[in-house]
Amino acid sequence: MDITFIIGNGFDINLGAKTSYNDFYKSLTPYQIIGNELYRDIIQFKIPESIINHKLINKYTEIKKSDKELEKEWRMFIPENKIDNFNEFKETIELLKKYNYTLVSDYDKWSDLEEGLGKYLGKVTSENLEKFFDDYEDLRSNLEHYLYEEEKNLIHSYDNERNINELKNSLIKFYDFLTEKDKKDISEIISKYRDSVTYNFISLNYTNFLDKFIDLARENETLRKTNINSLNYENVFYPIIHIHGKLDEEMIIGVDNKKQIFNEDIRDDERITYLIKPLCNEELRNEKNILCKSMINNSHIICLFGVSLGETDRQWWEVIDNWLIDPNYTNRRLIIFGYKANLKRSNPREILKAQNELRKNIKKYLQESKKKDQSILKQLDNKIMIALNTEMFKLNHINVEENEIAVTN
Repeated sequence: MDITFIIGNGFDINLGAKTSYNDFYKSLTPYQIIGNELYRDIIQFKIPESIINHKLINKYTEIKKSDKELEKEWRMFIPENKIDNFNEFKETIELLKKYNYTLVSDYDKWSDLEEGLGKYLGKVTSENLEKFFDDYEDLRSNLEHYLYEEEKNLIHSYDNERNINELKNSLIKFYDFLTEKDKKDISEIISKYRDSVTYNFISLNYTNFLDKFIDLARENETLRKTNINSLNYENVFYPIIHIHGKLDEEMIIGVDNKKQIFNEDIRDDERITYLIKPLCNEELRNEKNILCKSMINNSHIICLFGVSLGETDRQWWEVIDNWLIDPNYTNRRLIIFGYKANLKRSNPREILKAQNELRKNIKKYLQESKKKDQSILKQLDNKIMIALNTEMFKLNHINVEENEIAVTN
């Protein structure tokens, strides 16, 4: 039996790592932002109204007032052509610091940023495409350094008893986080297979946090064997495939397909291949696309944890949808372990609404013809299970910062 976990950034955040898009862009310095046209397009300085008429602010910036929900903000944009006197400009930056500027962006998730890259290319010509890639490589390099520091500052105690037990609960007994009805369904499906259980992993992350824990699972006798419904199983943990690469290996940031490049004039430029994740993997000849599709299609159960179901990974959500509706396999199940901020467990309407949103998000990647087939949609609803805000993968860790060690649970 094959069970596949597809892991997103929510896993790292769950460990206490500051790996969200918001964490990253807020770590950038004003000089990094000003020196990069791509950053200047997607990140602004939020400033107090009291300094919008300051002579330096007026000289070196463009001020725009925006209404975001009920909050009125003054956002400052710094066009490159306004930077003509470095000393004065430096003084402007110091002024921003004095008044405690904050960085803001119209994007919230990594998938938003990747979609934004495709939209930004709408105003890039073939002649200045190399300038775009200079800024893009700057972003990629900054992110690589930032995530490397996060990995270095978050040291995990890999061999303690609690982590072993938590891995067992999250990997081997993942269905315990489901409703009673869904738990019974999964348990019955697993019981139909009398051999070993193979656990596969596809990571959408660049970090190695997940790798460390799966190495621990692979080496531990307790996790290699389990008993389900009075049946003994041998657990096999396969190596993780980082479909978008890792910090030290083929790190790809980009979109899912050419249609997500908002510029027909450069869409077929061979240089754009670097930005289209599936095509980039093909050019790298790493066979990750083939391996992951095979892994998904051979799975009996797929668990999604910490993923956003964004458009820039559309290929994989389409593969999963097609896998799930295959009429030859009625026992396939998709389990989405999602997170909803401020979810009220006491409110059933709120819970069901959040669950339906996740179902809707995964079903939108069906082929258009199949979206109209009510029998297929009903089949999907029966095969998709949702678990919200669980205690899954609550692994303990040690935060190391400024030579101070604190244990965090």
